[in-house]
Amino acid sequence: MKPTIAPLILVFPIFLFTCQSRSGAWQALDTARSQMERHPDSAMHILRSLEPELLTDRALKARYALLYSQALDKNYIDLKSDSIIAPAVEYYAKHGRAKDRAYTNYYLGCIRSNAGDLDGAVRAMIAAESPALEMEDTYLLARIYSCLGNMYKDQHSFLDADTMYMHAEKYFRAENDMANVGYVLVNKAVTYSLMKRSDKAEAEYRKALILFDSLGDKAQVSLMTRCLVTEMRQNNTVPTDSLKRLLTTAYSVYTEKVVPKADYSLWAWIYLQENNLDSARYFGERALIVENEVPHKKCGMFLQLCRIEELSGNYRKATDYWHEYYALYDSVAKMEREQLIQKAEKRYRNQELKYTNELLRIKNRYTSIGWGIVSLVGFAALGFAFVRITRRYRQFINVLSDNYDSFKARYLQLLQEMDRNSVEENNLLAALERKLHVFQQLLDKAYSERKPHVFVSDFKNYITALGEDKAAFADLHYVINKRCYGLVDYLRRKHPELTDYELDMLCMLRFGFSFDCIRLLHHHNNIYSLYSRRTKIHRKLNLPPRYSLESYLAELVEKLKSGTIS
Repeated sequence: MKPTIAPLILVFPIFLFTCQSRSGAWQALDTARSQMERHPDSAMHILRSLEPELLTDRALKARYALLYSQALDKNYIDLKSDSIIAPAVEYYAKHGRAKDRAYTNYYLGCIRSNAGDLDGAVRAMIAAESPALEMEDTYLLARIYSCLGNMYKDQHSFLDADTMYMHAEKYFRAENDMANVGYVLVNKAVTYSLMKRSDKAEAEYRKALILFDSLGDKAQVSLMTRCLVTEMRQNNTVPTDSLKRLLTTAYSVYTEKVVPKADYSLWAWIYLQENNLDSARYFGERALIVENEVPHKKCGMFLQLCRIEELSGNYRKATDYWHEYYALYDSVAKMEREQLIQKAEKRYRNQELKYTNELLRIKNRYTSIGWGIVSLVGFAALGFAFVRITRRYRQFINVLSDNYDSFKARYLQLLQEMDRNSVEENNLLAALERKLHVFQQLLDKAYSERKPHVFVSDFKNYITALGEDKAAFADLHYVINKRCYGLVDYLRRKHPELTDYELDMLCMLRFGFSFDCIRLLHHHNNIYSLYSRRTKIHRKLNLPPRYSLESYLAELVEKLKSGTIS
């Protein structure tokens, strides 16, 4: 008995300590959860003080990951990586309550939105919506619909955004969270403004203004007044006297009759409309100083000041503002192009990693299944398969022997057809090989060097070389000819005076290339040279005036399709 009892006596304290540690960890997590809404900083302190060694199982780790992600969000710390919340996503996908799944997917959507992955963020928010509806958690539903509305608005899906904002407003009102109701009304107004529905945008701004006024939020009332006046200015249906009265009334109540700096540009526009050029210049010059750090607004002020000086007769100063506008506009356009390239590279890398991980996961799963099947079937299946393969092989040999003559005749026929199409197919294959080779080099450079200007330079060099290559569009000729019922063959036969360059241009127009794309491919720095080329083609085809090449090609394809011409 003694040798048996001794190990138990040694193990029991360890087991007791483990249970106490696990219980203490759960208690700390429950305390953090209770402090989350009213004192998120205290909840963050509790979570950060928790030792990682106490998180002994997957359930504890998942609970900690969810609460920590929630605490970061409550303390206005934006995450851009899902590594922290990953244990909760993995665990609650198959375990836990519906509430845990709902909140996990909601915070996962917030993280993906911060990282710029709007598609992934929308999927996560939609995954959070179903369990939230099941629980009737109005607070979470309000947050989900508000986030979905913002993301749909950023993706220019304005109708979907409007629907989401209406749901969010309903649930925020159910929670009596009037401040967030006000922010939803503002987002609805912005959405209607982007949809060019100024009447609805004005109505939403007025609702938000009244709501923030009832809450005593002076800063938001001042902002809503400015937004409302700006919308009225865009609509251009309200006289400037009414706009001035609206602004001065708000100043007398909320800003001690002082014009906020953010309204300088608005007052400059109002005085310009009234032809009060001195006051317009006064506010315009001060607005230029205030908006010095916002390039787009600064461009607008340069144009407005240019107009003011022109009306005042100060043409030299107006010209100076005009030059400053163009210099700033070029830098803004260059910065936007670089940002678009960086965003494209980031999305490409994210998609590549996502597809790679998915392929690895599928591969591992099917590999495990395959080995399991192989181990069960064994050598008996191999022997059975060998007998069946041998029998089928003999039958196949007999069929080949019986039909040798027909196979040989068909083979000779195919050889003749291949000889007829060899030149066209060789050109097609050569063009495809060149494009694939350069595409591979451009992808390698975009992924390895991560220098957008080098990538853009190499791409333009490739386009230049492509435009000078006479066989570069063999694949385009082939595709158009096959898809458009022999269009290229018809043009060569009926209009032999058309050059290869002109056939290239007709194929690109039929395929949907824009004029800017065609100019880039063929180095037409002057757009009039491209129009003269188009006019020459128009004359060779004997087309009537004002009959576009695109319409001619579309009607020609329909005739070839119906068999009217051949």
